[in-house]
Amino acid sequence: ESIPTLASLSGWTYPAGRFEQLGRLLLQNGIHDCICGVSIDQVHEKMTWSYRRAFDDLQAILQQALAHLLGGFAPGEYAVSTNPFAGETWLPVEDGLLRLETNGVGIWPVSSKLSLEALPLEREISGDFTWSNNHYAARLQPDGRLYIGESTHGEMRVYEENGDTYSDERGAYLGSLLPASPVRIIARSSRHCILEYECAWQGGSAWASARIRLTLDPTPLLRWQIDLDSGGTDLRVEMFFATARQGDIWAGMPFDLVPRPEADLDLLPFQPEPELSSILLGQRELDEVRTFPFHDLVAISDQEGSSVVFARGLHAYRAEGGDLYLTLRRSVEWLTRADLKRRIGDAGPFFYVPGARCERRVRHELAYASLPYPATAMALQSLNAAFQNPPLVVRAAGSGELHRWEVLQENLPLSSLQVGAGALLGRFYNPTPHEVAFSRAYPQTDVWGEVQGAFAAVPPKKIANLQLEFPSPGNWEPADPDASPIVLLNPPQWRVGPNHGAPDPVVLAGLEGKIAGLDEQLVQVAADLALVQGAGEEVWRLRLRLEHRQYTLQRERLECQLSLLLNQRTLDYGGETPQEALYSLDPEIAAVGKELNRLRIKRRIYDYVIQVLD
Repeated sequence: ESIPTLASLSGWTYPAGRFEQLGRLLLQNGIHDCICGVSIDQVHEKMTWSYRRAFDDLQAILQQALAHLLGGFAPGEYAVSTNPFAGETWLPVEDGLLRLETNGVGIWPVSSKLSLEALPLEREISGDFTWSNNHYAARLQPDGRLYIGESTHGEMRVYEENGDTYSDERGAYLGSLLPASPVRIIARSSRHCILEYECAWQGGSAWASARIRLTLDPTPLLRWQIDLDSGGTDLRVEMFFATARQGDIWAGMPFDLVPRPEADLDLLPFQPEPELSSILLGQRELDEVRTFPFHDLVAISDQEGSSVVFARGLHAYRAEGGDLYLTLRRSVEWLTRADLKRRIGDAGPFFYVPGARCERRVRHELAYASLPYPATAMALQSLNAAFQNPPLVVRAAGSGELHRWEVLQENLPLSSLQVGAGALLGRFYNPTPHEVAFSRAYPQTDVWGEVQGAFAAVPPKKIANLQLEFPSPGNWEPADPDASPIVLLNPPQWRVGPNHGAPDPVVLAGLEGKIAGLDEQLVQVAADLALVQGAGEEVWRLRLRLEHRQYTLQRERLECQLSLLLNQRTLDYGGETPQEALYSLDPEIAAVGKELNRLRIKRRIYDYVIQVLD
C-alpha cells in the first residue's frame, strides 16, 4: 500500500477501492481458529488462495505504481524505500552487490555496485570456510555448522513432535539435517559471498531436506535463506542458535517488544480447587509452557549487548540457557489428540488433517546478529526494519531528470502509509521503554484520519496516527509506463510450494472402523437408557449420565464422519481442493457439520451438568 501511496502524490490514481476489497478478503483469514492453524484443511486451503490472490493483485499494482513513479526520473537504478529510518543496505543481485543509502521514505539512486568476481569452475569448499567483517568472524564447517567464536548458529535439528495442531509437545532429539552436497560458492565480490548447499535427515519413513543459502556481507547480519521440505508426521524442525549469553529474553510482538521468561510455570494443577474445576472444562496446559510467540525478532540481552535472531514469517521460539530455538516446521496430522501429556480438557474436534503434516517446500528467511547495545535500543528497530522491509531496487528507463525524492525521515518504525480522508496518513509506533521525539510536530488523527491534536513525540509503548504533508516530487509529467519500462531487481517472492500431504487411505479406513465401533456403543447406550425407569434422584442421575455418554459418542461419531467426508472429497479432487469447490456448498458435508455443531452444544451443556453431579 505504501508505494501506491507515494505514486498518488505524483498524480497516480490511488486504488482505494481495490485495497478495501483485498483488505476485506484477508480479514476472512483473521478468524480465531484460522490464524493459529487449528481448522480443517479446506479452511487453510481457502486462506492460501486468498493470500495468493492478494499477492498477485498487489504485484500488478506495485508494477504500475513503480512505473508511474520512475517515469519522471532519469534512466538508472533506484532504491524505493518505505522505511522511515535512514541507513545503509547491501543487496545482492544477479550481477553484483548493490550499496544503497536511503534517508527514510523516498526514492534514492543506487550508491554503488560491486561487480561479481569470476568464479572458477570448481567452486566447492573442501574444508572450513571463514569470513570476517567489522562486526563478526564466522567459520562454516563441512558438516554445515556455522561458528562465531565457539558458538554454533543455524544448526537445523529434528525432534519428535507428540502434539497436535493446538498444542506442541517436543519429544526426543532425532538428529540434525546434515550436508547432502558440498558447500559451493555461488556468488562473490570484494565485500560479500553467497554459499549454498543441500542438507537432509532421514528417520524411517519420515524425512526432512533443505537447500540453504548463506549470505555474508559488510553488515552485522548473517542471513539464511532456507527452502525446507519434509515428509511424514510427528516431527518438528528447529533452527538452533547458541548465543552464549545469559540475559533477559525479549520477543518482538505486533507494535511491541516484550520481556519473557524461559518457561511459564504459573499454571493450574491437574486437579484444581473445586470452585475452578466446575468451570474449567476447555483445554488448558499443564506443568509448563516453553514455546512462545514472537513477531519479527527474538533477542537475549545482557550488559554487554544483544544476540538477536530476525525472521520473516516465523512466529514460535524456545529459549533455554542462552540458546534460542526457532520452530521452522511442526508436522502433525490430527486437529486434536486425546493423549497429550501436558494438556487437559476439550480442545476441539478429533479431525484428521493431513495438510498439517506441512508436506510442502517453504522458503524461510532468517538472520542473526550480535550487537553492542541492548534489545530495547531503537537501533535494533532500525536494523529490524531494514531486514523486514528492504528497499525495492528498480531499473528504470524514465525520460525525466529527477535523481532522488525524499518524502519522510523519522527514527521510529512505520506500520502504515496510506491515503485516507483526503490526506497522507502514517502510523508510527514506539516498542521501546523510552520516549522518542519526532523531528517536528505532526497533526494527530484517529484511525479515520480526523485531526484530534498534535504529536511531537511518541511515549513508550504507544502508537501514533499522524497526518503527513504531501511533498511533491517535482513538476513533471510521468511518462507512459509502456514507453518507460521498469525492471524490479528484488521483487517479492511467493514462498510456499504446492501441498503434497494427501490423505492416507489407511487412516481413512481406520475412521470407518471407528465409526462402526461407535455405532455399537451407541446401540448399547440406547438400550441402557430404555431400561432406566421410574423416578427419584438416583434414577435422574443415572439418566443424565447415560445421556451425557450418548451425546459424547454421537459427537465423536459425527467428528469421524465429517473428517472422513472431507478427506474423501480431497482424494476425489486428486489431493488438493479446487477453488470452485472451496467456495461452493456441499449439501452432505453441510448437513453433517450442522448436526455436529448441535451435538457439540449439547455435549458441552451436559459437561457442566455432570460436573455439578460429581
